[in-house]
Amino acid sequence: GLALFAACDRSDETPTGENAGLPLQIRVSAGSFASDSPETRATEAGYVTSFTDGDRIGITVVNSSNAIVQDNVQYVYNSAAGCFVAASGNVYALAGASYLAYYPYAAAMNGKKTPADIVAAFTPKPNQSAYGDYTASDLLTGYGTVSGSTLNIPFTHALSLLEISLPKQKYSFQSGDYEANVADPVFTIAGGTIPYMDAANSVYRCIVKPGNISISGSYRTSAQTINWSKTLTMTAGKYKRLNVNHAGSGTAISVTASATFALGDYYPVANEPACAIGVVFQISNGGANGKIIALNESPTPLQYCSVDNYYWNYWSVDDGSANQAAVPDLNYFPAYKYCHDYAVRYTDWYLPSFNECTSIYSQLSVINGKIARIACAYIITGERYWTSSHVNNYSNGYCIDFSNESQIFTDLPLSRKVRAARNF
Repeated sequence: GLALFAACDRSDETPTGENAGLPLQIRVSAGSFASDSPETRATEAGYVTSFTDGDRIGITVVNSSNAIVQDNVQYVYNSAAGCFVAASGNVYALAGASYLAYYPYAAAMNGKKTPADIVAAFTPKPNQSAYGDYTASDLLTGYGTVSGSTLNIPFTHALSLLEISLPKQKYSFQSGDYEANVADPVFTIAGGTIPYMDAANSVYRCIVKPGNISISGSYRTSAQTINWSKTLTMTAGKYKRLNVNHAGSGTAISVTASATFALGDYYPVANEPACAIGVVFQISNGGANGKIIALNESPTPLQYCSVDNYYWNYWSVDDGSANQAAVPDLNYFPAYKYCHDYAVRYTDWYLPSFNECTSIYSQLSVINGKIARIACAYIITGERYWTSSHVNNYSNGYCIDFSNESQIFTDLPLSRKVRAARNF
């Protein structure tokens, strides 16, 4: 199995009566989804079954007469303890009993005696676009077996995993070819399920109930809107990948970059999100020149400077590219180095200045609206971001709080979010 967790030892008072015995320690294992297609990989390697703090399982004990003696006993995972701990009493050893377990816990599962009962009462979340809702839809069931004082529960996936892979569109510019996701994907899955976008693998995923399901959708290329549909038979515990293709997918098309831009346009083609690398936030010379903000940002907050009292005599509140060029040693300036290394189609990205960030803030709703249309992009959140403007001869710099545009005077070794900009 992919995950293996042992419950803590218990010293609770042992009850008397039919369910007399020792409180059981819980050991849970959970495997991956298996492929439903013999030509594909044996297990779904990108989907890792694991538990985090607060995850809850339920266990029902049914005696040899098919009567419930302990109903839907709740256990919660505690990462500090490295185990599941009882949240509503313990499960006890009982000769001849069966131990039905499932995840995630729900009070609605009271009185359920079989995995089929659990599946019938469970509904995957209709909107699985958030990772937490996607994983919370993954129903696990299993029967535990008692070995000494341990209840071993091998969980299996009770539902099915659907993967959808959309084609890439290749764009040919004078500066070279560029491959991008198709734009504006829309899905209708099993009556309305919204999938989760796994950006790392460029696939959409959702949990569905086994059986025949109807799937349809659309997406846009630079030339047209493509509509598609398919009916699949899904099997419990298995995943199936649907590779959506069209005649023009993977074929490079010639696209000319826009000659002029307006505020809020995509770049390098004003109205084309599929090949966009940024959104325009400043223009000059009638829109022939300007500045763009990147579609993505550093995965984690970064320091402006990694050492104290390291400063230089040049800084600007207006020109981030000049600030970037003046940095003495990128190895000591993680925020600048991230922008230097960003290298999405170009190698001249920089950390924007304070006034450039203020300009971005003034158009934040428009910029975020454009970014939100791109599946693998991330909007600018209402948090503090480093600017490239620092205070001359002091080990402090300026952050901008994108929740209220406030200027924050901050120690350079502190970590803040970072997003690159670029001149065109």
